[in-house]
Amino acid sequence: LRSRSATTVCLENMQKKDATRLVDFVTGASAAIDGEFVKVTENVYLFCPSNIKISSPETEQKELYGAG
Repeated sequence: LRSRSATTVCLENMQKKDATRLVDFVTGASAAIDGEFVKVTENVYLFCPSNIKISSPETEQKELYGAG
């Protein structure tokens, strides 16, 4: 994240307690650089710095038509 590139974190082989702490830490680091994140699957997260925009068909539709 610090080098301004996207980071994928897979928690598949981690204990739940450790996985939760890791996600909390990386979420904080991402927020510190105005980044964002998305939960891709139950065990995979995508963290991006502010120079990369995360989008999906669902988020693009919400932006066009509003959250309702």
